[in-house]
Amino acid sequence: MKPTVDVREMTLKVGIKSRFTLEELDLMRKLSGMANNLNQIAKKANQAGFAKVSIEVVGIITQLKELLDDC
Repeated sequence: MKPTVDVREMTLKVGIKSRFTLEELDLMRKLSGMANNLNQIAKKANQAGFAKVSIEVVGIITQLKELLDDC
């Protein structure tokens, strides 16, 4: 079987998955940024102690709740 015929048959049988919507891409970008912030906070907490970074942690938790409520 020719490769083009094989690919055509696979596409027809399996279908094509749609791309992410702009809203989904925006949510993924926000979540990625929050994860990065959380990693930085964890590093600070390990270096300076959790009490000093607890305010930042509460802020991140609030942002995560807002993001999840929007979904």
